Amino acid sequence: MGQKLGVKTPVIDSIITLGSAMVGIDFDQTGVTLKELGIGHLDRAELLDYLENGNYKEEA
Repeated sequence: MGQKLGVKTPVIDSIITLGSAMVGIDFDQTGVTLKELGIGHLDRAELLDYLENGNYKEEA
């Protein structure tokens, strides 16, 4: 989500890397994507509106 919104996320990126190393699972490859959550099609404004106000726009 940080990438989609253009926000750098170095702290959570580090936590994900450390967690992946600790359990031996590549979370970058196995984690849930925005598409899988049903919000991958939303642009920045639509995503923020959904997160802040709950207004969901169906995929065209």
